[in-house]
Amino acid sequence: MDKPFSLILDLSRFLAALLVFFHHAEQHLKDPRLSALASFGHDAVIFFFILSGFVIAYVTEHKEKTLAGYATARLARLYSVTLPSLLLAYGLFEVGSRLLPGHYAIPDNLTWGETLLTSTFFLNRFLDYQEGIPTNAPYWSICYEAWYYVLFGAAFYLKGLQRLLVVAVAALVAGFNILLLMPIWLLGFACYRHQHRLPRSPLVGTLLVAGALGAYLWMRVTNFDDRLFIFTAHYFGGEQAINASLHFSKRFLPDFVIAVLFVTLFAGLHILRAQLWPVLSRAQKAIQKSASHTFALYLFHSPVLLFLAGYSDNSLLVMALCLAVAVAVGHVTEQQKPRLAALIGRWLAAPRSRSAATTA
Repeated sequence: MDKPFSLILDLSRFLAALLVFFHHAEQHLKDPRLSALASFGHDAVIFFFILSGFVIAYVTEHKEKTLAGYATARLARLYSVTLPSLLLAYGLFEVGSRLLPGHYAIPDNLTWGETLLTSTFFLNRFLDYQEGIPTNAPYWSICYEAWYYVLFGAAFYLKGLQRLLVVAVAALVAGFNILLLMPIWLLGFACYRHQHRLPRSPLVGTLLVAGALGAYLWMRVTNFDDRLFIFTAHYFGGEQAINASLHFSKRFLPDFVIAVLFVTLFAGLHILRAQLWPVLSRAQKAIQKSASHTFALYLFHSPVLLFLAGYSDNSLLVMALCLAVAVAVGHVTEQQKPRLAALIGRWLAAPRSRSAATTA
């Protein structure tokens, strides 16, 4: 994870967040001009799963040497943004549904208390529960990622019978749908662990990048990914049945293929990082600044887009205001992460301190 490749990853995750943003902007604004970019939204989430596994491989090797350190960092990273995003979604829904009652579709039997509670503990994709946040669809992937953190942390840091029990319980709680896409996350982990085996030839790097991008674009242009989905759905009783049973994991087969192409792209960019550095370094500060707001942009944009779209049909204005809100709120939440990490660290250390005092 040297500086050139770190910058490549920063740029990649910011662009992926923008694609998710365009995906929901098209849904809320009904603007056909956004359709071309909006169609890449789900694939961008698959990229985030790979990137998450890649980053976890790095931090567990270089930074988070203990389970307590790992848990503190993961919880602080998640809750510094997820808690404000839940409050924002709830607040805008309550205000918006009163000011713009015709603009908000209120689900039957919606209970915000239950929704906020399950979402806080990443359980709103628990087994067959599958109750998302009405105005913040992107939250589903955070629930997947949170359980990948739990499963990996238990397998990586614990030993013996304790490891088996915790992994088994976590897997049962997470459920089949979340586990189904975990190989994609683990692919990112493996990508980091084996990057040192890559050749250093710029020609090989160029071929990998060109091949991965070419295959991906061919797959999308020819709708081969949709054909793979239809093929899979046939064995689950049809598209309606697979959607009802697997929900956001229903496209697992095309998602696996796309994940392999993204990892191939990762490998090529890693080989070419020295060649790309002179160009990327000119925009280093802008890329790093933009990337620092990626998580906030990902979780804040959907409820804000929906709220603003009720007042204006000017897509550019609504999108610009939404980005401004996401950056402003994200700046505040990022500042709270160190404080939250310190608080969580003290909370996790308290039982050990009481145990040590009792033993003494």
